[in-house]
Amino acid sequence: MKACASSSNPRARKCLAAEAVEHSLREWLPRAVNFFGPPGSGFSYDCSRFGLKSKDNEELAELYLMMLEKRLAKVGLQMPPLTPGYPRTLA
Repeated sequence: MKACASSSNPRARKCLAAEAVEHSLREWLPRAVNFFGPPGSGFSYDCSRFGLKSKDNEELAELYLMMLEKRLAKVGLQMPPLTPGYPRTLA
């Protein structure tokens, strides 16, 4: 973690906010990505067959990660590295 100065300084508040976001990402990102479920599950196949979803769980997880990475880059943050495949954990 970065060392932030006093929280009364606007720059320090921004630094503290970035640290909080990075900490939360490390804690919650693997859970959020795994929420899509394992690739090629029977339930996913049935949902696709009946027109309830158009992409496999792994495709949806990848789209989510790409979208999140772009949004984080816009605010100057990086996504923590994850292991490939399901279930994902911090690398």
